[in-house]
Amino acid sequence: MSENKKVTGYSLSKCIQDIAEGEVEIEQVSKIVAGTNCSTKEGWKYVLGVYLRTCWRRYPLKAIKIFYQLKNSDRISQPRTENLSPPDVSQKVFWREDNEK
Repeated sequence: MSENKKVTGYSLSKCIQDIAEGEVEIEQVSKIVAGTNCSTKEGWKYVLGVYLRTCWRRYPLKAIKIFYQLKNSDRISQPRTENLSPPDVSQKVFWREDNEK
């Protein structure tokens, strides 16, 4: 990722992993458009538990801190909670600079 460019992420688990690993700075992140469908604390607790046991297992505290920093600043979007399609990540493109089409 180019430094100082604002980016949008398209996978909650992968993008938080990238931030935790230092590949993307959290300050660069405009938002993450997630494929999750969590509208309750229980839903988030379940999803976060799965991520903590799998893709975030190497840095659980750091990943949770990043998650709440993004969530509390309204930078996590969940289209599925509005009956919209989740992002298509089949091409393994998880980040786009905000000026990309």
